[in-house]
Amino acid sequence: MPGLVQTLQALRIRNFRYLWLSHTLSYFIQRMEVLVLGWLVLELTNSPFLVGLIGALRFGGSLIGPLAGVVADRFNRRQLLLLVQCLILVQMGGMFLLIWKGWLQAWHIFAITLLGGVNRAFEWPTQQALTADLVQEEELANGVALINAASNVTSILGPALGGVVLAWFGPGACYGLLFVIGLLQMATLYQIRMPSPMAKGKEHSLWQEIRTGVHYSAHHPLVLAALATAVLINLLGFPLTFSLMPVFARDILAVGADGLGFLTAAVGGGSLLGSLLVASRGTLHQAAPLMLGGTLGWMGSMILFALLPWYLPALLVLGVMGIAQGLSMANIAILILGHTTPEMRGRIMGLRSMAICALPVGSLVAGAATELLGAPLTVLLSGILGIGLMCGIHRQFLRVANPSLTRLS
Repeated sequence: MPGLVQTLQALRIRNFRYLWLSHTLSYFIQRMEVLVLGWLVLELTNSPFLVGLIGALRFGGSLIGPLAGVVADRFNRRQLLLLVQCLILVQMGGMFLLIWKGWLQAWHIFAITLLGGVNRAFEWPTQQALTADLVQEEELANGVALINAASNVTSILGPALGGVVLAWFGPGACYGLLFVIGLLQMATLYQIRMPSPMAKGKEHSLWQEIRTGVHYSAHHPLVLAALATAVLINLLGFPLTFSLMPVFARDILAVGADGLGFLTAAVGGGSLLGSLLVASRGTLHQAAPLMLGGTLGWMGSMILFALLPWYLPALLVLGVMGIAQGLSMANIAILILGHTTPEMRGRIMGLRSMAICALPVGSLVAGAATELLGAPLTVLLSGILGIGLMCGIHRQFLRVANPSLTRLS
């Protein structure tokens, strides 16, 4: 029981508890919606390419991450989240109406998805910055890890529920349910009571404030190391899970669609365990070595997975990879939020969200490399390159900022 209390300690804070619920509902909406959108596009167009394009559009808003971060620093973060949530509700209500009336066309989906991506671009850095506003420094690692754990759980439950509702009741019912969940999310945001607003200096132009955020991160080695690691994992780590896993399931391990589900679930379950480990044991002072070790473990697990032609050992390795992924992801956020001043958090998390742009690039490169080299060699080379780049990040930034990491050279 003491271990459980330690793991859930940040949830004792009233404001954070409601923010955590808001995060959880937001993640649930996103995981469920991506399944429904892909199905709708495939049904309307019968084009796998357009299904991939709709996925890319969901990340399109990350291009304006630095701008969204400036907005998160300028305005009341709770009120900004409420505004974003209103816009997302309008988006989901519009989809429900179009489906219910039978008016839905493919271009409607693309337009609404693009607008939704812009809304999410403002939501994510604001949520992350608000997390650090609502907890004390000693509870920051626990709070961030609990939010990561919520993301891991909803990555499994969201698509599962979405698939059941889609199969039994159709896409209109899915969007009706998403709208109701969105209302619940807004209700949780209303329950948050913001602390006294911090004093703000003179406001400059948006471009000047973006430059200030870039300058701040460039002169804080731990923050820069975390941002560089975020780019690395999106470029080299996530394409295996998001793009190449079906190739391994069908062509390498020969386990079909059922096996693919278990392969993906192994990563998600491991990542949940990694996040809970950080929630129970992690601290701000441990974040740098845990990020380094987690990312190196992630890349090393990819190398081992690429060399395994057997299903059960591959499943075990993916579980270990998920644990390393959870350690890496949670501690990236802990490092950034813990080493950033309150008035800069939005801008720096905006830069962090822009790192997601590396994911579609990495997926495209991984797909092209798989055509030429095959999936195992592509993942093997990605893991080797990832280890090399992570060692470079350690040597350039982490060892300078944290001398205790020198022994890992």
